[in-house]
Amino acid sequence: METSAERPYSLHSENECDRLEFQAQVARIEEHLRYLDIPARARILDAGCGSGSMTRLLAKHYPGASVTGFDLNTDYLAYARARAAAEGLGNVAFEPGDLQAMQFADASFDAVWSKFVLFFLPRPEDAVRELRRVTRPGGQVTVALIHANWIHHYPVDPALQRDLARVMPMIADIYLAERLPLMFMRAGLVDVTMRAEADRLNTYIGSASAAQRRNVEDLLRGGRPAVIRALGSEAAADLFVKAYLDYIDRSDTCSYTMLWFVQGRAP
Repeated sequence: METSAERPYSLHSENECDRLEFQAQVARIEEHLRYLDIPARARILDAGCGSGSMTRLLAKHYPGASVTGFDLNTDYLAYARARAAAEGLGNVAFEPGDLQAMQFADASFDAVWSKFVLFFLPRPEDAVRELRRVTRPGGQVTVALIHANWIHHYPVDPALQRDLARVMPMIADIYLAERLPLMFMRAGLVDVTMRAEADRLNTYIGSASAAQRRNVEDLLRGGRPAVIRALGSEAAADLFVKAYLDYIDRSDTCSYTMLWFVQGRAP
């Protein structure tokens, strides 16, 4: 079966930047800042910045810092630049490129942040080596990834669980997080740690909230081609989407997803 490692970003749509902005609100990304150890006047890289929501947050939280958003998609970068300009942020810049082979010089940044993007890449181990390469000695690398997204539910619906196990690896490498600490060590990062918390986007005790449900609907709309490939037809994809939304609408179900924060320092 084809996996996410063999194709481009699976969630792209014309409205993806708007979805990413909404997703950042639902995820409460401002709470991620507690995991970061960043000097006041640091050079910061947001690797795989998408719509630039975290880039802008970092720029606001560290006004003395210089923050660079980096992404392969130039349309996303145009959106990010426009949002940063509208918010009057003068300490941000956005540059295009491939995380697996970045153009930055060695030891360019005091801190590197990346969320979600690595499990969409064909060669995440190359990206980790690049994140380490561009980090200055003593600088921190932080990668946030959902682990086993949409896989753990109770009570289990066998038919839905079967389809989830086929669909989700087509959307992303959903088990990359558990391999990431060793990738960090092999790339030469030290003091590697992993901390985890319940992911606010995809953990539901009882019914999903209206905002969570909207994010799922929007994500599946963008990821529809991947769902069709996984299940073999548009009809099967439609049945899957309805079954999943019906499940997370129920008050007698629980869904559990963990967000991992893997960190290391450049020696």
